[in-house]
Amino acid sequence: MKVKYYEVHDCDFEYVDNISAIIAPEDTDEELLKKYDFVQLLDGRWCHYMTLDEKLHMINHEGDEILIFNEENRIIIRESSDDNEPVERDAPAAYIIVILSVFLIIIGLMSFHFSEGAAQSLIPFFAGIIALFAVRIVFPGNKPAEIITKTLSVLFVILFIGLAILAYAISKACNNCWDYSWDTLEGVGRIG
Repeated sequence: MKVKYYEVHDCDFEYVDNISAIIAPEDTDEELLKKYDFVQLLDGRWCHYMTLDEKLHMINHEGDEILIFNEENRIIIRESSDDNEPVERDAPAAYIIVILSVFLIIIGLMSFHFSEGAAQSLIPFFAGIIALFAVRIVFPGNKPAEIITKTLSVLFVILFIGLAILAYAISKACNNCWDYSWDTLEGVGRIG
């Protein structure tokens, strides 16, 4: 498919590393290419990696012989993509919730350690974990929440493995005690 990309004419559409790209003709002015975000590939050709809006524009004009990108199309493309503007992923509310979640987790663990009512003291702990996962769902790009949830997940896996090993060791110890006590009882029975 031939592409006219603003002032760069006779371009070709091609996939470069499985990414949709517009390849400029060889004799195009280098400054003009840089103006429209073209990059030079290792083989010397210049390409512009298409944005999502440009890909959608291409899909909408699939039947055209020449795909035209110009200022008029740019306004139309921009207006259509404004409706689907992504939620701000680094919203201040997300950071506040992450900080409060960590605070709740710490308070829950401390109260579990120092109090006698274990069930009630774990409520802040689980509330903090639920809040962290809620932040991960609502704000998937939030890095602090991602790091903390991954760290907690690894710690829970380690805790689970540790508890499994502990349960196995306890069962082996009890089994050894049972065998020893059974042998002792048999010995007592033979004596008497």
